[in-house]
Amino acid sequence: MIFLDMATDVCEVLEGPILELLRLIVTFIQIGVPIILIVLGMVDLGKAVMQQKEDDIKEAQQLFVKRLIAAGLVFFIIVIIGVFLGLLEIVLGEENVGQIIVCMQDVFPQWFGGTGNGL
Repeated sequence: MIFLDMATDVCEVLEGPILELLRLIVTFIQIGVPIILIVLGMVDLGKAVMQQKEDDIKEAQQLFVKRLIAAGLVFFIIVIIGVFLGLLEIVLGEENVGQIIVCMQDVFPQWFGGTGNGL
């Protein structure tokens, strides 16, 4: 399969500083973005409460709930990808998807339970 060969090639390319930069970016996205979304939601809700208009407060509450949901999805996106890969492994068989899962475990050991010792 072309996709599996491509995954193997990507795993071989992701070594050293590129791998560390990728881990840093993904960690920031997973942790920083939800925090920013929650803080912005709190600020909007605080502004609406200070204005003391019921319509603004309801609007701000709805926006805050949407931002909380988005923050939760961003935080758990890696877990969702791990579950998807696990299901893919079950459906297609370990020999077809095994290299992709090994690559993800090496790239992100804290989320996929790998050793992170290299490729």
